[in-house]
Amino acid sequence: MTSCVDSHLNRTDKSADIKFLDKVFDLVKKYYVETSTGKSKVIDFKLPSEIKSEIDFTLYDKSTDESKLLELCEKVLSTSVRCTHPFFFNQLFGGTHPYSLAGEFLTTVANGSMFTYEIAPVYSIMEKEVCLKLASFLGWDDTDSILAPGGSMCNLYGLLCARHKAFPSVKTKGIRGLPNMVILTSEHSHYSIGKFAILMGIGTDNVVKVNCDEDGRMSPKDLRLKILKLKEDSSNPICVVSTMGTTVLGAIDPIGAIADVCMEFGIWHHVDGCLAGPAVMLPELADDVKGIESIDSFSWDAHKLWTVPLQCAAFLVNPKHKGIMLEANSMNARYLFQQDKQNYDPSLDTGDKSIQCGRHIDVLKLWIWWKGKGTDGVREDSQLCVKHARLLGKMVEEREGFEMVFRVQFIQICFFYIPPGLRSLERNEDFYAKLDTVAAYIKSEMVKKGDVMIGYQRSHHPRNINYWRMVVSNPAITKADLVKVLDEIEELGKRMFS
Repeated sequence: MTSCVDSHLNRTDKSADIKFLDKVFDLVKKYYVETSTGKSKVIDFKLPSEIKSEIDFTLYDKSTDESKLLELCEKVLSTSVRCTHPFFFNQLFGGTHPYSLAGEFLTTVANGSMFTYEIAPVYSIMEKEVCLKLASFLGWDDTDSILAPGGSMCNLYGLLCARHKAFPSVKTKGIRGLPNMVILTSEHSHYSIGKFAILMGIGTDNVVKVNCDEDGRMSPKDLRLKILKLKEDSSNPICVVSTMGTTVLGAIDPIGAIADVCMEFGIWHHVDGCLAGPAVMLPELADDVKGIESIDSFSWDAHKLWTVPLQCAAFLVNPKHKGIMLEANSMNARYLFQQDKQNYDPSLDTGDKSIQCGRHIDVLKLWIWWKGKGTDGVREDSQLCVKHARLLGKMVEEREGFEMVFRVQFIQICFFYIPPGLRSLERNEDFYAKLDTVAAYIKSEMVKKGDVMIGYQRSHHPRNINYWRMVVSNPAITKADLVKVLDEIEELGKRMFS
């Protein structure tokens, strides 16, 4: 069977194209049902050599038979990690919803870009409305905003705005000749802050880490002391980055107290809310985010907790800084951003304030999902994730052989599993050396089995030993699912050291 789709795209007869797409969508629907219902494995683990033996990755001069293409499509899905599976707890995202998937499909068919209103009229209006809605939960009635390819890029926007606010001449003259610029952030903050310090010419030595309390929250007192010391040394703090939902512990920094310090010294306050952004919508976490309206900029990942496919992230600026993104980033490319357009107000063009050129239409999947669920449904999804994380924490506390490592603060649960062969041992160096091997061994067996996938690590533990960090980011899971995970860990690890 040869390819039935004309390589040069027949402009009149699209029947062959549709037949091929029908077959692909049959695969997609089958995959979605099997994955979202948990009827498949999370991962069918294979070594690189095994994958290479099953999939021919070579690109040939001649076309590939259509039946072979479909076979390859199916093989790609079967050898991929099923991140939307109810037993995927490995990362800070999980699950998809048919509404958001529909938005992603429509976006791909449209194949547009977010340069200008001219090329993306409906999406430009949609993005503005979505960002205004998000900003309303921060207590803002307006915002300078943009959707970016992931939360890390949103953090970069925050740093760029902060630098421009402190030293506007950096846009034309660069950093040469400017005073030494410093970024302050929590010792538990996301690694993207250091990466972008490299990119911006600031350097990682000028990313000052602020001490945290035992729960991993930044200390406003230590922040203030470090700012004073930097000023004594003639350095210029340009930005404080606080975090709502640290990567490992899910800690939410004391936003209001940090904002007070930033306002005292006139320093830009960016909040990395990529994980716990939805906390601003939840009454039960209102005390944790008090003072959020005073910050200068905010990062929010909609693809975490909300069953919206990656990637979908928003960067929001306090309306008191309206226009700063354009000031900091614009290059006035005349072939795109003409100011004498006759059909609409050119201020509707968002591309010039972006650091990208082509920009994927990420907003449609979020907008359709939100329209379909309503704000009440959006809030409920986040509440379910938080509720289930707290429930799992309680289950760990009450189950023999399991111990909490840190308290549950958002959707991450950090805990040990202690095999029966270790439980009677004195807790000395030998005990902890053996305990350090437990999570890595069980994870290896877990991946080979393929039914469950969760992560482990050693970050922030005082003894630098491995523990489980499980992320409850899929609102579709149930209490029975949580029990199954603990059962799986126990089953795979109970014979260790016996």
